[in-house]
Amino acid sequence: MKMSTLLWVTVDWLVTALLFTVTVVLARINLSVRRKREILGDLPCHEGYLPLIGHAHQAIKLTYPGFVDLLIKTRKDNNGSLQIWAGPKLTAYVSNPDDIQRILNCKDALNKGDLFNFYHVHSVG
Repeated sequence: MKMSTLLWVTVDWLVTALLFTVTVVLARINLSVRRKREILGDLPCHEGYLPLIGHAHQAIKLTYPGFVDLLIKTRKDNNGSLQIWAGPKLTAYVSNPDDIQRILNCKDALNKGDLFNFYHVHSVG
């Protein structure tokens, strides 16, 4: 009887830890996506965006040339600028000079990433 109680407490603890970990990961992904959307502002997004997978489901349905043709058509419909999501990763095609200026004026638009920041902080000299 005592072993059964210990087993249930352990399983309960593991389930709680798993739920906490999943919540933290999803919150970080949400924060990252929100920050990227703030940088791009009102830049049009290709239709069919789904949370967590982005537009990846559309790429599966089409051949590579078909997917590229669809993106070119959508870009033309949106004045030369478009954002596409592959999961939580953002790809933006920007050819409108006003959109380029607005994005480059944002201080976080040209983030070099964690590896650059690590070497920059730990470099000698």
